[in-house]
Amino acid sequence: MYRQKDPRALFKPTNFNIVLATEKGEFINARFGSRFMFSLLNQKITLKPGKYVVMVDPVWNEEADNDEAYREVLVDIYAPE
Repeated sequence: MYRQKDPRALFKPTNFNIVLATEKGEFINARFGSRFMFSLLNQKITLKPGKYVVMVDPVWNEEADNDEAYREVLVDIYAPE
């Protein structure tokens, strides 16, 4: 997989939607793009205690079929408290 010689087998980042909402469906924030790292809360948003839902919706490109690893989605959630 590393250093592919066939240009058709190279990895190209896929676009995706990522949405944050409360468990009751109240929209908090969303982003769209293909950047490796997104932050949904880089504005002055304070989350209230409760349960939240993170939705990741990949828009797979044709390179995603080149390797199983290209279709993996990793979500890392962290908070100061």
